[in-house]
Amino acid sequence: ETTLDFKDVRFYAPTFTRMGTDEGLLRVLRRLPVLRDLSMQHLRLQINKGNGGCYTMHTDSGVSGEEDGRQVLRVTALFYLNEGWTSEHGGELRVYPYPSAPVKIAPLLGRLVLFHPRLVHEVLPNFRKRYCFTLWCAVEQSSTSSHFMEDLESMTCFNQACSVCEKATHLEKTPRSKLLQVPRPLRCLLLPEVRPLLVRYVFRDCELQSACRSHDEGPQKQEMLEGIGRYHQQMRDENPQWFRQLLEQLPGAEVGTARAARLGSYELKEVMRSCCPWWEDAA
Repeated sequence: ETTLDFKDVRFYAPTFTRMGTDEGLLRVLRRLPVLRDLSMQHLRLQINKGNGGCYTMHTDSGVSGEEDGRQVLRVTALFYLNEGWTSEHGGELRVYPYPSAPVKIAPLLGRLVLFHPRLVHEVLPNFRKRYCFTLWCAVEQSSTSSHFMEDLESMTCFNQACSVCEKATHLEKTPRSKLLQVPRPLRCLLLPEVRPLLVRYVFRDCELQSACRSHDEGPQKQEMLEGIGRYHQQMRDENPQWFRQLLEQLPGAEVGTARAARLGSYELKEVMRSCCPWWEDAA
């Protein structure tokens, strides 16, 4: 794995060097109103040996920069270069578009995958050399407007996470007044910033398996796994049982517009009615 920050890479990989300054993808993405402020990109090259290695569940938080401002990721673009790939080779990208079920994406030659950096994702074990490159597309943003995202990463109480998001949107003068009508902790379901936390709870077994596969045996691995286990236990202790049960049932729920990957007020109401009709009393 390497980047164009190293002079040797620019010399031995001239094609990728040109790609690093080519804003073709940025120009296309800027056509979308929510991405019109994209102003920079960062390229990373990757070759996996194929000895069963993998990448654990994570998000591309992408907050970096100077004291007076930060680069905040808005799009992750993955391009695969694996000719003749078959399922036996492994190395699929698995994304967690909660409340939908997880999706596996094969790393086929010529396939471009675009997703929001806050989408939880992982790379499954691969057993053949695997080639790809990543373009992270970012905007420049003030440090105060993006700082709260870092605080969310370690939170275990969903109500607290909601409060942090609401405070941040108030400071940014982009309040979500309609969401205030939704009682907590149900509001978490409609806040994209909180979704990675929900994924970590619902798919906690997957997170442990992913972390176990991606690290060699030893005391550091054991300490890490124990830390993840304590984090999951805190989530169980600090959030009501009825809501935790609802979270785990959502990926398998059948609702009218689930195919469109949207969870609106009608869908939420129907899921409540079918999965836990007693939620109003519990709230």
